[in-house]
Amino acid sequence: METIKINNYDFKSVSKIIIDLILIFGPNLAFISQIVKFRKIKSCEGFSKKICLFTLVANILGIFFWFGKRFDIPLLFQSIVSIIMQFILLNECLKISTENKQKLNLCSNSVKNIYSDIENEPQ
Repeated sequence: METIKINNYDFKSVSKIIIDLILIFGPNLAFISQIVKFRKIKSCEGFSKKICLFTLVANILGIFFWFGKRFDIPLLFQSIVSIIMQFILLNECLKISTENKQKLNLCSNSVKNIYSDIENEPQ
């Protein structure tokens, strides 16, 4: 049986490359939608940063394990991409949290100034 050829590539090698790319990037697509949600609602409330910690530790351990006992390269790249994605996710979450705290401080300072002005008014 003859294999199908596409520009000097057989169908089997092309499909393997596509599956490997899905394996590498697929698990991280949900995190992209999470980042979009953070930016849209300007809040990361309800998101547990502990999940990022667990995912980072698991992927770092996976990379260390790869040095001891080699496994498929796409799984190694999946760990690397996942670590990068977790750092991007944490950065976005911390950036939004910092912006919200700054806004809260500005509001509380405004309220304090209003009350201090009222208390300091001559009677």
